[in-house]
Amino acid sequence: MRQGAAEGVTAVLTSCGRMRQLGRLLESLRAFNDHPLARFILMEDSGDAEAGRIAADLGFDVELHLAQQRRGQLASIDYAYARVETPWILHLEDDYVFTRPGYVAEALAVLRADPRVSMVSGRVWGEEFAGTRPPVTAVDGVRVRLIPRDAHPSWFGYAFHTGLRRKREWERFGPFAPYRREWDVSYAMKRAGMRMAYLVEPAYHDDDLGEQSASSDPARPARAASLGYKFSKSAKKALFRVERALGRYRD
Repeated sequence: MRQGAAEGVTAVLTSCGRMRQLGRLLESLRAFNDHPLARFILMEDSGDAEAGRIAADLGFDVELHLAQQRRGQLASIDYAYARVETPWILHLEDDYVFTRPGYVAEALAVLRADPRVSMVSGRVWGEEFAGTRPPVTAVDGVRVRLIPRDAHPSWFGYAFHTGLRRKREWERFGPFAPYRREWDVSYAMKRAGMRMAYLVEPAYHDDDLGEQSASSDPARPARAASLGYKFSKSAKKALFRVERALGRYRD
């Protein structure tokens, strides 16, 4: 694990009280990240200083921000991204583990080559995500699947799981907190012509412990409790179908 300012990548890690997952993520990052990091911002929404001790024990020089009162995921991301001074952000979630080196360099190549790609995911692409299997293509020599914008009404424009992205998209579409939900951010970027890329060779995967100790988000409304939420989701799906029929999402 090296840290330096050579390529202008800032790591931003959002965590909330899941210390076992945090430790596993950082251990995997130490083992497999082979790209310099200019800075490392760790957002601990639970306010537990143990997060900083775990990072220090594993050799990371992090800038630790402990929430005095829980912000929620999107507000934590806004707080961190506003402090980033580099063009590239390696966004990290505490329920992922890296499995190989080379991810950042590959993702950088894709983002530099294609301005329509909002972020590069190192997760395994599965047909269950959207009932489709996008073809493999090469972007600046990196084999990826470019997710068609008509793959889903809301998803695959952007995502907050672990992955490399530009700060520029946050400056253009942010702050994210007013959207309240991740898929609303994705929907906004999709409508603006953005899409995600998935590496053909996965670089990380969901931590098996994540589902067993998922943390709630105080800023995110309950999915099924609100009629307004259901209506908004249904309306966006209907609009998506009309726009897709009119060719708006033709890649």
